[in-house]
Amino acid sequence: NMGVHKGFFGEPQKYPDSKSAVSHFVKHFGPERDNRDYCSFAFEPNPIHKERHLELQTAYKRMGWHYHPIFAGAGDEEGNMTFYHMHDQSNMEFGFNSLRTWNARGMEGEAEVVPIIRLATFLLDQIRDRSLPEIVYGASTIGPKVVLKMDVEGMEYVILPDLVTSGALCQTVDFCFGEFHPQQFFFPINRKETHGGLFLANAEEGKAFGASLIRALQSSQNCKTIYSMADDEKYLKDQEIDGSAIPFPEPSN
Repeated sequence: NMGVHKGFFGEPQKYPDSKSAVSHFVKHFGPERDNRDYCSFAFEPNPIHKERHLELQTAYKRMGWHYHPIFAGAGDEEGNMTFYHMHDQSNMEFGFNSLRTWNARGMEGEAEVVPIIRLATFLLDQIRDRSLPEIVYGASTIGPKVVLKMDVEGMEYVILPDLVTSGALCQTVDFCFGEFHPQQFFFPINRKETHGGLFLANAEEGKAFGASLIRALQSSQNCKTIYSMADDEKYLKDQEIDGSAIPFPEPSN
């Protein structure tokens, strides 16, 4: 949504109450890092957040940090998809998604067609065989890592199977954390005609399906990915406890 996880990674001192994200990044990248040595990509299909991501990119560029917003949704195929606005501006439309959950929440959201990128293709083409920089600024002894945070508002039920069966997840990602949305208003999920008969009638079926996927990928000796069911929404609006905005970083010289 607002690119907060880049803050969790790059400026953890500003997020002391983070539930899990900061600790995950410390575990996999170490406590002492030079942010110039890392690249971050953020998928965001909701146009209301575009300006915010461009502001982040500008601020981080001044610091020499690499932040690349991608204004598209993540999916299991290339193309376009209809998403639905939530009209919950107080929450920054965090539930903007393709499943029309606004209807179950008593909201009236209009449709918007947004571009979709196949996440598996992106990982295989852009991340797996990436060239590593010749110049390293920090003193970290931890080798290159790929960490993926996935919160795709119900699309995980079709994206994760594609990531697993294509090999994109197991070949590319060292650690993935995210959630399978269990709320009943996401169901039923009916992909019978396009996804091999996939039909999840309710939240219980969705929960069991997600657990079976994670068990399968973590049961393979040929899959390096560690998956954790974790979401960190402590700083949804990127604000201090008093409601003030957490400031962007400023160069020291």
